Amino acid sequence: MSNTKSQSAMEFTLLIAALFFIFIPLFFILTDFSFNSNSEIQSLQVQSVGQKIVDESREIFYQGRFSREIITLNLPEYVTDMSTLIINKTDTDEGFEYYLIINYTKSGQIMDLAIPSEIPIVNSDCQHESNCYGGLDCTYCYFNITEKRPGVKNFMLETISFKGGNAINITHAIW
Repeated sequence: MSNTKSQSAMEFTLLIAALFFIFIPLFFILTDFSFNSNSEIQSLQVQSVGQKIVDESREIFYQGRFSREIITLNLPEYVTDMSTLIINKTDTDEGFEYYLIINYTKSGQIMDLAIPSEIPIVNSDCQHESNCYGGLDCTYCYFNITEKRPGVKNFMLETISFKGGNAINITHAIW
């Protein structure tokens, strides 16, 4: 009778050990998959917000001077900074390059997302910087703390006169 109990106890112990060897690695694999999926969702949300700003800005720009529109965006909580960038490449006959830059945290690291724009986009706090990107002249326009704070925001996109041409000015529209 004690042999039967010993055998049953040994079989039970082996069964529990086998289950641990199966479920513990499975738990870590699923946790890693979930973490990676969440990081990808964050990247896609930031990309979507930035692309909406750039696309809507292009539409307003081509409507001409004095055109404006208010768009509503939900800035994710992991967005840490936003700015626009104009790179002057006229010395190399390439003209200008325009970007919307969104900084956000992904897996504990600060990521920079530069979304190219075919039209100039600016904000109210613009600063000229020489010798950036291999000696080129740049203009950075920084969003203020209210504009880059997470949550639902209304932004006004308005065609303005900028450096002898037109540009889209992006500002927080307060209702």
